[in-house]
Amino acid sequence: MTGRHDLAHDAVRAALDATARFRGVEIVPLSSVIDDLVELREQTYRAYRTALGVDGTELPSEFVELVDAVTAFADPLARATFESHWRAADRRWIAST
Repeated sequence: MTGRHDLAHDAVRAALDATARFRGVEIVPLSSVIDDLVELREQTYRAYRTALGVDGTELPSEFVELVDAVTAFADPLARATFESHWRAADRRWIAST
């Protein structure tokens, strides 16, 4: 999704707000709660990627790269307001003008 679709922060945040309300949870930056996930799951990720065969070559070679990409997308969504949009081609948030 993050590499194929440009997204407005407010639209994605609205969906996240609805989900958080339904589940009764607080929205916090993902990076603040994943602790040592990379160290704990690196081997599992490598095994999964290898098991995918040719399809696995589409994924980042290191789990840390995947986690970094996910947190780059997800962490700004913890902000209620953030005048930006996700640019899929660059896989980053761009300030809205």
